[in-house]
Amino acid sequence: MKKNRIDKNFSFFRPDKTRLDDEWVDQPALAFELIRKYESACEELEEVKTDLDLVRALI
Repeated sequence: MKKNRIDKNFSFFRPDKTRLDDEWVDQPALAFELIRKYESACEELEEVKTDLDLVRALI
């Protein structure tokens, strides 16, 4: 009996995981990390805007 070739195509399908840099990464954990980095970048941007406003006030 011939084996199904589905195992070759679907062995890498993992809906809860993402392949990143040749390793499986948990999608919810990756999403949480990206959200944390985004929020941190937004906070830094607000600080830069505040500093820019102070520089403008001095000019």
